[in-house]
Amino acid sequence: MEPVGKPQTLRLMNMDAVEALLRTRGPLTKPELSRLTGLSLVTVGKAVDELVAQGRVLPAGPGGPTGGRTAHLYAFNRRQFCFLALYYYERRYTCALADAAGEIFCWEDVDIGAGPIVDETLDCIRRMRARAENIPLAAVGVGVPGVVSGGVVTSIPALPALEGVEFGAVLEQALDCPVWVENDIGLAAWGLYADRFAGETDHLAYLYFGNGVGSGLVLNGRRFKGSTDFAGEVGSLPAGDTTLEQAFLAARAARDREQICGLVRTAVTSLTCVLNPGIVAVKCDCLSPADMQRMEQQLTVPAGHRPRLVLLGDVRRQCLQGVLRLCMENAGTAAGI
Repeated sequence: MEPVGKPQTLRLMNMDAVEALLRTRGPLTKPELSRLTGLSLVTVGKAVDELVAQGRVLPAGPGGPTGGRTAHLYAFNRRQFCFLALYYYERRYTCALADAAGEIFCWEDVDIGAGPIVDETLDCIRRMRARAENIPLAAVGVGVPGVVSGGVVTSIPALPALEGVEFGAVLEQALDCPVWVENDIGLAAWGLYADRFAGETDHLAYLYFGNGVGSGLVLNGRRFKGSTDFAGEVGSLPAGDTTLEQAFLAARAARDREQICGLVRTAVTSLTCVLNPGIVAVKCDCLSPADMQRMEQQLTVPAGHRPRLVLLGDVRRQCLQGVLRLCMENAGTAAGI
């Protein structure tokens, strides 16, 4: 059944519905699109023709016969634009270029020099942009190790020059495309969920114990950031006379494995009691799979409510996937999709 509404709004909605199907299930013919969307063949034909005219959809050759006539296939134009994802870690950006469907086609680690971080970031973006194979850049996403609320970066000791800075807005002034900046661990959780755990649970917590302590949260299949984007900052939890983060850094320096296990277990227990995630994925190079199994058994949570603990290795790709999802979601919102 055709939807009811303003003609211009319906036209855009129909185009978005057709494009979304071609992106995920194409190439498809107009009759197939009509069947899958529930729109009339005439409506689908108009939507496809306009998408082709805008370069968002491409003809993809002949399909099968329909009623004595050969239908033509249409495909989503993956190279109509691209996204750039940057993920900061230890004076380095891990970078990826992805096509309009979010598929990565270029990956590189770029060391950060001694210059101001804004200039170094812009140099990195320009370097990656030169590798974009002349594909227009639609948006840039950046994951940073700090709290990002209202666009302003705070609590970022790894990059003190960004404290109190609206980093995305500063970068946008030097570029001709939108820039979105978010907390790195929250984006990593989103990427991990989409890449590894979406089929197992709708509630995921990602715990990071490294140069700092933090967590990213996915609840009901969506990122959860809290009222001021501070949700998941478990490093600020009390641990005796200090914070969990400070206690962990001290234990890591002393190579106190038991103390580290206890601190991780405290973070897992806190998240479980408040949020009840189905899986807690932990990134901590100090621990082994055997440590995780032991901690899972020692949780002071009733057995039926304990999350499954997963020890992670290299998560750079999942981190980048989270940044790319940020770009794609915001690009769609900015376009009114």
